[in-house]
Amino acid sequence: MHIRWRGSWHLAAAVLVAGGIAACDDGAQERAEQRRALEQRREQMVIQYVSVQNQIRSVQAQALSEPEVVEVQDRFYDVLRAKMIELDPEAEAMLDRALAVGSDLERLSGPVALQPGEAPPPAGERTAVGRELAELERAMRPIQSAALEDPAVATTFFELQDAVVAAMVRLDPESQIVLDRIKGLEDDIAELDRQIAEVGGAD
Repeated sequence: MHIRWRGSWHLAAAVLVAGGIAACDDGAQERAEQRRALEQRREQMVIQYVSVQNQIRSVQAQALSEPEVVEVQDRFYDVLRAKMIELDPEAEAMLDRALAVGSDLERLSGPVALQPGEAPPPAGERTAVGRELAELERAMRPIQSAALEDPAVATTFFELQDAVVAAMVRLDPESQIVLDRIKGLEDDIAELDRQIAEVGGAD
C-alpha cells in the first residue's frame, strides 16, 4: 500500500511537471513568434529608413562640402583619431591606411585620367579597394564606438551633426521635413530594438 501510494504520487508529479514543461514550451514559442514579428517589422522600417535617407543624399553631400562644415568635420576627425589611438595604438596605422584606401576609392569612382602611355586600372580594382576599406572599417568599429563614448569626442560629433543639418536646411529648406521623418524612424527603430531585447531577455 505504501509503495502503491508512492507510485501514485510520482505519477501525479510527472503529470504536473509535464504540464509545466508544456506551458514553458508554449511561452517560449510565443516569445519566439513575437521576436520574429518584431524583427520583420524592424527590417521593413530599416528599408524605409534607407529609402528616406536617399532622398536627401545629394543635399547632404553638398552640405559636407560647405567650408564651415568641413572645418567642424576636420576638428571632429582630429579628436576622434587622437582618442582611438589612445585606446589602441594600432589604430593609427589602420586610420592612415583607411585614408589612403578611401582616396583610391574616390579616384576610381569615375573615369580615371591617364598620363600618356599609362595603362588603365585593372578590372576589378575598385571592388578590391572597396572591400579593403570595408574590412578596415569593420576592424576599427569597436575602437571607434569606444572613442565615441568619450565626452570630448561626443561633443564634437554632435557639433558636426548640427553643422551638417544647418547647412542642409540652408541649401534646401524642404530637407527639414525629411530630417524629421528620419528622426522619427530612428526613434521607432530604437523602440523596436528595446522590445526585441526585452522579449529575448525573457528566455
